[in-house]
Amino acid sequence: MRARLLWTLPILLAALILSAFQRVRVTTSEATAESESPVTDLSLGLFLDVASRLIQQPSAAARLLQANPMSSSETLKSVGIDVESFQQRLAEAAKVRPIILFLPHDADPVAEARKHELAIDSWPPSAPPALLSGPEVDVLIAFQPLAGAQGETGGRGAVARTRIASLSGLASLLLTPEQRAQELDTRLYRVSPREWKKSIVFEHTRCGSPGAETLVTKLMYQGGISEFNTTALTEKSWGPCNLIPGSALKAVTVKQRANVKQPKRPVIIAASYFQDPRPGPLLADWVGVK
Repeated sequence: MRARLLWTLPILLAALILSAFQRVRVTTSEATAESESPVTDLSLGLFLDVASRLIQQPSAAARLLQANPMSSSETLKSVGIDVESFQQRLAEAAKVRPIILFLPHDADPVAEARKHELAIDSWPPSAPPALLSGPEVDVLIAFQPLAGAQGETGGRGAVARTRIASLSGLASLLLTPEQRAQELDTRLYRVSPREWKKSIVFEHTRCGSPGAETLVTKLMYQGGISEFNTTALTEKSWGPCNLIPGSALKAVTVKQRANVKQPKRPVIIAASYFQDPRPGPLLADWVGVK
């Protein structure tokens, strides 16, 4: 009897995995379509406001670096940035509240977040953290579910089903909190060139795990204008991660043409995130406009 049980367990496990894959094939496209969260553009909008203010008023950086991330609204208002609309729209659209932490360029975002007792290695499925490598300072936004928020369980289920749509997705479920936290590093993303010109083609470079299947790149201009590209990734898409010499990570580089004829000054925010098999952190950079 014991021998028969030992023989049947691997078959049952294989059947369960196959059944999961079959269910996922029906739901993966739906889950992927829903993975474009309103959190993305709202975060880029705040990054745009902060970067613009820092270019116009570099002295504001010192004040922002002193802000308490749990109550940064008053400090942001003191430098001319009103975040009440940002907070309200996040609450309405994504049922989350933002925690905004300002960092020196050489700071470790995860370590700094933990100093403020802010858990950064676990996040709502539809609202991964957002990190800007900005003028003067970096900006980290973490999102916490609002008390009593509905639909979170369903969101986790959809993301979990998407994750196991491939072996790479199945492997991503095994990432430790420390490994997830390592995705928050400004060095993992860069955009070039650093200054806008007419008919410019930007080049986004993002380092990460070769298990990622889709990369989304975005450009955000003054006035709330947003452009995005979605690139399906294959094994051939990946090369060395030259942004971090000696890193075991791989890099993807994609091009994106700026279609705005003349963006308003002083800055464009560029960003990227891996969309599948699980939503990853939004990493952002900035481009000067003269």
